[in-house]
Amino acid sequence: SSCEVAGPGFMNFRVGDKWYGDVVRLVNDEGADYGSCDIGKGQKLMVEFVSANPTGPMHMGNARGGVLGDALASVLQRAGYNVWREFYVNDAGNQIEKFASSIEARCLQLIKGEDAVEFPEDGYH
Repeated sequence: SSCEVAGPGFMNFRVGDKWYGDVVRLVNDEGADYGSCDIGKGQKLMVEFVSANPTGPMHMGNARGGVLGDALASVLQRAGYNVWREFYVNDAGNQIEKFASSIEARCLQLIKGEDAVEFPEDGYH
């Protein structure tokens, strides 16, 4: 029914009962095909989303990335793309090297004693 700017980066849209009725009828008529199209024309597309950092604490952001990545892949699939989902495992690089050397140092300290093995200065304490 109307649209207005409501400050920087915001817009307010107002729709009437007729619009809602039209949408409900369209959803009912199209059934399971509602919202799909063939804009992707079967083009292959990989959606990669990151896993939790294995060296850091778990938090809600970890779950958010998985949910958003999978939702985006589903939307693209409904748009006609041949989607391949890839869940990236963050198990390489400096963080994992520090993590491995920290574990090695702690294990050696358990065997030989804490004073016998120096813990890496940049390790995970």
